[in-house]
Amino acid sequence: MILIVSCSTQKTEINKIEYQAGACFGFCPMFKLTITSNRTAIIDAERFTFEEGKGKSDFGKAKEGIFKTTINEES
Repeated sequence: MILIVSCSTQKTEINKIEYQAGACFGFCPMFKLTITSNRTAIIDAERFTFEEGKGKSDFGKAKEGIFKTTINEES
């Protein structure tokens, strides 16, 4: 009986998922992605995330931007 009670399933609520990709020795995308429990998605694009034609001079540019959307329920 103790084994059955101790192995019961517990529901865990996830409020937020975050993923961050940082600098590398080349021109890797640098961004932070956040998805919240209400399906809001925010990408903070710093460098090399959306732009093509990468070069050393791109490091001095302003960051690409912050983009926000709501993920539809089906997705």
